[in-house]
Amino acid sequence: MTDFVLVRTPSARMDERFLTFTGEINALDYLGRAVRFIREAAADDTAWKWVTIALHGSLYGFAICACKGTDYHNVTYATKRGERRLISFGEALEICQDPQRMTMTVMSKPLVLSNDQRTAIKKVQESLRNPFEHYIPMSWHIELHGMPTLAVHCLEVIRFLALETGNYMMLSGEQRECIEALVSDSISFLNRMSLHTELQDALHSTNVLVRELGVALGRDLDLALLRTVIVRWAGAGVGDVSAYFFVLGQIRRHG
Repeated sequence: MTDFVLVRTPSARMDERFLTFTGEINALDYLGRAVRFIREAAADDTAWKWVTIALHGSLYGFAICACKGTDYHNVTYATKRGERRLISFGEALEICQDPQRMTMTVMSKPLVLSNDQRTAIKKVQESLRNPFEHYIPMSWHIELHGMPTLAVHCLEVIRFLALETGNYMMLSGEQRECIEALVSDSISFLNRMSLHTELQDALHSTNVLVRELGVALGRDLDLALLRTVIVRWAGAGVGDVSAYFFVLGQIRRHG
């Protein structure tokens, strides 16, 4: 009987290889993925799914970094078992808008959301990202013309959280320049997309206000309603899209 002995030689040695993240690097990675999928969305509608997921991840990540200060306990809480859990996305955004809690340095500034930004973030999280992440078997139809505008509003908030709060954001000069370039280039690209220009052309030619940019859901015997409704509104200025919103619609099928 022959015994075999495994001998490790220098040539067979495997060097350790680590993947390293910080809160800032994680949020920046999400931003980079969002930018990549925004580019792909020009030719592939499915990419909008990943745009919304990545934008949400970047918003959440930079919101946490902006309000954590120098102690991660500021953005976590203890469970009954003594484990530390991260605060929710909504809680992080609330803290970022609180002047008292956001004042950490002489340069500190709280987040101030416009109505359009607030609406866009809400729709990205509640109407798109959450249903994608926790997909219930259904037929789901998403009208896409409002997606570039939603993405632009989210990118504007990401830029502020990452670069303008004046708090303890652990980013190098190169990373800050990268974030500015990613956001600026993506906003320009989104504003040139056919989805956006088609919507703007419709608004300018008919002086209407987009009231519903659709998200329609259908389950079992429910018939999903998919539509883009452009309603004439005397108070709308040319190109006014400030009151757009998504519709979660279900129509019960009879008979």
